[in-house]
Formats: sequence, structure tokens, C-alpha cells
Amino acid sequence: MDEKHKIVKREDLYKWANYIKGYRKRHFVLDTYGFLSYHKYNDDGVEPCPRGRINLRDANVYLDHGTSGFVVSAPSQSYHLKAGSSTARDEWMEALKLARHNAITAAQKEEDFDAEAAISDSSNGVKESKHPNYKSVHEELQNSCKLLEKQVNQLVPELSNNEVDLKKINNGVNWINLTTMMIMKGAKELNDSATDTVSRLEMQLKRERQRNGRLEEQILTLAHQQNTLENMVKRSSLVGDLDDFYDAEEEFTTSNVRRSSTASRLSDTTTDDSSKRSHNFDQNSPEPCSFNEPELGDSAAVIMPNGNDLEQTSLATIKSRRIKIPERPNYPLNLWSIMKNCIGRELSKIPMPVNFSEPLSMLQRVTEDLEYAYLLDKAVGLDPAEQMCYVAAFAVSSYATTGDRTTKPFNPVLGETFECDRRAEYGWRSITEQVSHHPPAAAHFVEGRGWKLHQEFTMTSRFRGRFLSVIPVGRTHIIFNDTNHHYSLTKVTTTVHNIIVGRLWIDNHGDMEIINHSNDHRCTVKFSPYSYFGKDAQRQVGGLVLDQNKVARFAIGGTWDSSLWKAKLSAGSTKPNPSDKETIWTAHKPIEGCEKMYSFTRFAIELNEPEPGVAPTDSRLRPDQRLMEEGNWDEANKRKIEIEEKQRARRRKQDQEAEKALKDGNVYKEHTPKWFVKVMDPDTNLMCHLSTGEYWECKKKQDWSACPELF
Repeated sequence: MDEKHKIVKREDLYKWANYIKGYRKRHFVLDTYGFLSYHKYNDDGVEPCPRGRINLRDANVYLDHGTSGFVVSAPSQSYHLKAGSSTARDEWMEALKLARHNAITAAQKEEDFDAEAAISDSSNGVKESKHPNYKSVHEELQNSCKLLEKQVNQLVPELSNNEVDLKKINNGVNWINLTTMMIMKGAKELNDSATDTVSRLEMQLKRERQRNGRLEEQILTLAHQQNTLENMVKRSSLVGDLDDFYDAEEEFTTSNVRRSSTASRLSDTTTDDSSKRSHNFDQNSPEPCSFNEPELGDSAAVIMPNGNDLEQTSLATIKSRRIKIPERPNYPLNLWSIMKNCIGRELSKIPMPVNFSEPLSMLQRVTEDLEYAYLLDKAVGLDPAEQMCYVAAFAVSSYATTGDRTTKPFNPVLGETFECDRRAEYGWRSITEQVSHHPPAAAHFVEGRGWKLHQEFTMTSRFRGRFLSVIPVGRTHIIFNDTNHHYSLTKVTTTVHNIIVGRLWIDNHGDMEIINHSNDHRCTVKFSPYSYFGKDAQRQVGGLVLDQNKVARFAIGGTWDSSLWKAKLSAGSTKPNPSDKETIWTAHKPIEGCEKMYSFTRFAIELNEPEPGVAPTDSRLRPDQRLMEEGNWDEANKRKIEIEEKQRARRRKQDQEAEKALKDGNVYKEHTPKWFVKVMDPDTNLMCHLSTGEYWECKKKQDWSACPELF
């Protein structure tokens, strides 16, 4: 094994399997990279290949007081473990916490390195070195050496005298010692600086070689694929199949797949005509309630955070909200200067200029899931099987605009929040907070009319040259107050194609699993991947609602960017009768001129509208995001760098405090979210964040004294 990747600790532990098998002995290995893996036993001993692995950088380690064991909880999985004794358990806990701290520190140093490189590249200049001037240090060393020589020459005659002046000699020796220490300090400073510089250059050279190698391989693959496609077109034209090919191509072009060239995306956003959609409201109407949602009276029942009871709350008058934002300016950018830092990396950790962004934060994008929250209002009180159809429609509706949105939202800083109180218009309010930096994670909590929603938004993303994949991690939870039915669902992968060559286009694909944990009803919604030569409509989704006996009760289908239908199934059938299909969701019509406003929907345009009384950590108050929305991108990039540097400074201070606590044997309390608390969900056996209910109380009092200064 690589010396840098050696084993820190390995030992047998007991891992919880399930209620039938209970705890089973497994061999666990902890390495210096911060990975905890486990192996099963076979007839020959420990299996060489691990059965599972957790990156401690993205995990939490804590005691399980109920079992006297401990838990290693990551976004996608958790290990419930027991050791042979309490002493062994404590040793594992200490080793895991130390490994997690070291893994996070290493990742943060790499992020700082990337941030410096990105800042240098985006400004097209050479970043000023943080290291001392080698020439000046060298001159100081030379002067110190000359001074030492002079002091020695002055001391030698004194030693040769018959009458030795001990006081004078002692004084001379002290000066020589002092000068020697100065020389040693300067030499060490010069050596450390040179070593650090060489190490950084070697790291940069290694990474550049790896990136170049991957790029060469990907570009060759692209060229080969393009050549293959061209040959296929030529062959199909010779045998008279050209019409079929063009039919597929035309369908692909007009199916509202948001595709623009990389260069034009950076300078001028374009969009296809979306007239094939079915729409519900007049695009010129400024009334928010035109979203085809249930009408509200002067007051409505709103779920408050103090429990399941409903409180009658007088709602404010529906305010008039903006219907447009400044058009996106035409700013060019050196694409390669940014992309070379992204290949093979986690997108959410790559510092990027605002030229690649849209004037919304990730917290606001998460809140966009609520654009069609009226589907959950309609689901209240329905039969569980039919209720599942509306939950599925709500989950699918969150992808309605992804085909048009090729820019990325701002990465929130740790502790950033976004509130959205829309009780007056739609009967719900939500609060979102960035609760973790490693991994980047947002917690979201919503109170609606007869339902509650909470979700974790964590993702992994990888840029591979030809495409960028975003894979959500975690689950969305929906609870209906009248029955206490608890639903949880996963999200699907979003892929952006043609990052380097060709026109950008986006696809959503994979299986969305929805479970009603109260009665074991299930629905797997399949998002069909795009097919170049398929005859069926693109962007299709479909699934069956199965009851606890695995009997199909309903079928759902449609497209994730347009509409969704449900149909009740006959006994023993899995195919719906066309006459039984009922449309339960239709996407909103794009507003006029949206292609010049980042392809925002009307709801998205309203999200960053200034709002009085919000917390000082609210995304609306980010100066870089506001400057970008106003079209001042140069100043926005400067402020973005300042905000990110503030976050790194806070993090470095926390790292120093954590290291000191570890050395002193003390427990260091990591970042604690302000408005959320982390708990174990008993149905999914995964950690999740729930609202403390304090945010709205603080807003009512306008007491934001506990909020950190982020911007």
C-alpha cells in the first residue's frame, strides 16, 4: 500500500444488518485518507474487497446511547456499530474523529489552492505570492553571516590575550549566539518557503498533467463519436432512411431541450420555443394566484412549528411582486481558465466567477421545488393510493424548468439562510439553511395547509469533459397532518451534455423511489434517458403505485417538463385505459422574454426580490448575487471573492481551535445550525435536519442578535 495511504486502524466490529440478522461481525479498516471500509469473512478469512466504504469527510460520528455502540452516519448510508468493550469503542471513536478532522482539513487546503488558482485565472493575471521575497531573505542571511564573521574576529584576539576579560568574552559569545539564531531562523524560513513552493508546484504540475490526460482522452472520444455519427448519417442517406433521422433530430431540437453553445451561453442566452406545453395562466397577468392554485380567503389554517395543531393565523394582504429582472448582460469569459479546474472535481466546491451563474443561491433553487405545492394541498385527505399519485406529481414537477436552466446557482456559505413566506398567496412558508460545508448540505423545512415537508439537499457532481452529472444525495420527507402518513422520496440524476463541444442540453434520468412508510405503499417513477434515435417522445416519466401487497392501484405518466396524468387500474392490470387518464399537473407557461432573464419562471423571478425584515444571513442580502442581478458582474466577482475569503478565514480559525482541542484531549463542538437540529429518522434510519421552530419567532421579534456576519 502507498506510504501516504497506510492503514491507521483495523479491527473486528459488530455491524447492524437488519432485525432478522441483528449484529454481524465484520472487519473494519480505517486509512489515512479518512475512508472507513468493512470486509466480510469467508472460508479463507477476510475478503480482500470491501463490501462498503464511507468517506469520513462527509460523515458524522456519535454515540448511540440506546445500544452502547456508536454510529458513523454519511448522507447515503449509516453504520451502526458495536465494539468488544467500552474501551475499544472509545478508541474507535477517537480514531474516527481524528481521521475525519484530518480529511476535512486536507480537503479544505485543496479548496484553498483551487480558489487561489481560480482567482488568478479569472483575473487573467498572476496572483501575488504570499511567500516572502527570496532576494530580501537571502540578503538578510548574507548580512547576518558578515556580522557573525565580524563578531568572531573581534572575539579571537580577546581569547589570545594573557589577561582574559571574562565579561567581555561572555558578552561576545552571547552576541554570536544571537546572530547564529538569526541565521538559523532565516535559513529555516527560506527553506520552509522553498519547500512549500516546490510542493505546491509539484501538486499543480501533477494535477495539470492528469487533467490534460483526461482532456486528451475525452476530446479523442468526442472526435471519434462525432465521426461515427457523421458516417451513420451518410449511410442512412444512402439507403433512404434520412427522413427518419431528421424526424428524430427535429423532435430533439423542438422538444424544449435547452441547448445553447458554450460560447453563446456565456455571452447571450437563447432558448427554444416552448409552445408545445399546455399552460394554465395568462403570462401577462401579474397576480400570483394565477398559478392555478386553490383560492385563499382572508385567513387560512397555517401549520405552526410548535406541533401538529393548526393555528388560525391572519394572513397579510397579497403583495404585488415583480414580474421581471434586468436582462442578462453580454460578458465574454475564458472558458478554459475555469474548466481546467473542474475536471474530476466536485462542482459545489469549485470557485467560479458569476459569469457561469444565475442570480439565485442554491437555497433559493431548493425552494423552487415549491412552485407546484398546491399538488400537496390537493393530496390532503385522499385515499392513500391516489394520494401517492399527487406526491409523485409534486416530486416530478420540481424538474419542470431544469431543461431550460444551464447556469448554476450561487454556492451558499455556511450559515446562509433563505426564508420564503407565501402564506398569503399559497398557504405555505419555508426556511432553508446551509447546515454543512463538508459535505455541502442545505436543510429545508416547509409548513403548508395540512402537510409538512423537510428535505436534505446534498449532492455529488463530477465534470468529465463531455458531460457534467449532478447526483442528489438524501431524501425528501412529506408528512400529512390528518393521517400522519410519512412519505420519503429520492431524486434522480441531472446531466448536462456537450460541455466542451457542441450545444448544451440537459437531461434528467434514473429512478425516483417514493415510499409511504405508514402503509408500505410504493411508487418508482422512471425518468427515461434521452434517446437520439428513439421514436417515443423525449423526457418521459412513468410508474405504478403499488399497495402493501404489491398490487398495482394507479398508473402515472407524462413528461417531466410538461404534464403528468394518473389513471386508476383495473384489478390485475398494469396498463391504464386511455379514457381513464386524468391530467393532474401541467407546467406553467414561460413568461415573455424569459430567455433574456436566465430562463427564469415567474416564481423564480420573485425569489430574489428584496424583502424587509429577513435575517441578515438571507440570500437576498448577498451583495455579489445582487450586483450580478443588476448586471454589474465585474463588481459582483470582486465581492464574491471577498465573501468566500471571509468563509475560509472563519474556517481556518475553527480548524485551529479544533486542533488545539484535540491536542488538549478536549471535545471540540463543530458548527451547529442555527435554525435546524439533526435527528435520526426512524423510518429511513438516516440522519435528517428538522426545524427548531425558532426562526419565525425571531423574525416576529426582529431579534437577529445570534446571526453571524457572513457577507
